[in-house]
Amino acid sequence: ETERSSYSADGTPNWRQFFYYDEDGENCIRIVEYNDYWDDGMYHRISEWDGNWNSLGYSILEYKWDGTVKKISKYDADGNLLEETDGNGNPIELTVVEVTNDEGVLFKLELDDTNNVVRQKYYVDGELKGRNEVTYTESGAVDRIAFYNANGVFVGHVFYNYKDGVMTYSYENA
Repeated sequence: ETERSSYSADGTPNWRQFFYYDEDGENCIRIVEYNDYWDDGMYHRISEWDGNWNSLGYSILEYKWDGTVKKISKYDADGNLLEETDGNGNPIELTVVEVTNDEGVLFKLELDDTNNVVRQKYYVDGELKGRNEVTYTESGAVDRIAFYNANGVFVGHVFYNYKDGVMTYSYENA
């Protein structure tokens, strides 16, 4: 096992990378843990790759600031959601709504039990082009939107801030 890490100036971990090798030291599983912080808590992504950097899938854990787990999402190598549970391990059931716009782009919207869009996938000519994932504050306002390309690679996110009745946002590339 080998580990590499990156930390911010205040000592907060940004990411850690682990390499696990077989007995011959040739085949490898790579696991990368990535942390992201926002007003309502922390986002922790654990990705797995084989020795040739082929994705084996990933998990996303969302934490509240008190350290409790808010949600766990597990994805396959293509970025398809396999399972989603709340902090107590109970399955989260999503409703899928399909909408096609005038240009023929198909949007698959995944709604939670309060009808908030938590995930949006979009397709052109039947081919997945990307997806967005939306997180909300405890009060139900949009907290951030994360953007992923068709291969499930994180490309950036928008953070929303609310103060004195005014909403502002900022965008950050990966």
